[in-house]
Amino acid sequence: DTEEVPTSAAYYLALSGIDPAAVVGRGVAAGQALGDNPSDFVDELVSRVPAQLETAGNPLITTAAGGMSLENYLPTRTLELVVHSLDIAA
Repeated sequence: DTEEVPTSAAYYLALSGIDPAAVVGRGVAAGQALGDNPSDFVDELVSRVPAQLETAGNPLITTAAGGMSLENYLPTRTLELVVHSLDIAA
């Protein structure tokens, strides 16, 4: 059983103890999953995901830090999107 991470802040605290090499590995895999045309991949997500979110409820999501409710997990993804977009822009 996966321990539930109750808040976005607890998620980031839990990640502080994770092996950095594992984080790099997940980042590389995520980049590869974008395929040869990342903008098309993102466009497809933008067209599909909002409708799915409207009917998803608040399920438990499996994360590197443990299980998190969708409601608490989405802000972490928003933060990561903003931070890494700024990294790319720089």
